Amino acid sequence: MKLVKIMIVALFMVLFLPTVALAHKILIDAYRQEDGQVSVEAFFPDGSPAKNCKVEIFTEDGRLFKKGRTDEDGQFMFKPEGAAGTYKAVVTGTMGHKAEVSFEMGEPKAPVQEPEAVSEVKPQKIKLSHKEKFPWLEIIAGLGFIFGLSSFILCLKLRSELKNASTRNR
Repeated sequence: MKLVKIMIVALFMVLFLPTVALAHKILIDAYRQEDGQVSVEAFFPDGSPAKNCKVEIFTEDGRLFKKGRTDEDGQFMFKPEGAAGTYKAVVTGTMGHKAEVSFEMGEPKAPVQEPEAVSEVKPQKIKLSHKEKFPWLEIIAGLGFIFGLSSFILCLKLRSELKNASTRNR
């Protein structure tokens, strides 16, 4: 009976708490903006920003180039200071979850002088929604694993009870 209660609690947790488990996965993007700054964005699969996470930027040879923390929007921005090459951004969230992405930084381009009339129009950054599909397949596979493991444990328990019953009857 105790095993049945444990199985019911485990089933409840798997079915009704998957969004809590998904909140631990961190996704990141790194890109260069028009003003020359590099932006590293950290976010969760549901699109919410990963706030106050540790960000480290490494060079090709593994040296630490920059470090900091994400802001309230999940962004960390820095000026590349003219260093071209391949870099790796590593974001460490709460509970030690990490994500990393490699990106190229080329030589900074000289700003183009625009006519005075055009300079009044400022481009706006479009915020893209970062969403990931809900992992139904992983949840079904997890439920199958839990069911199979529970069945195996139940068979072992019944087997030992049958052995005990047969030795008592002798």
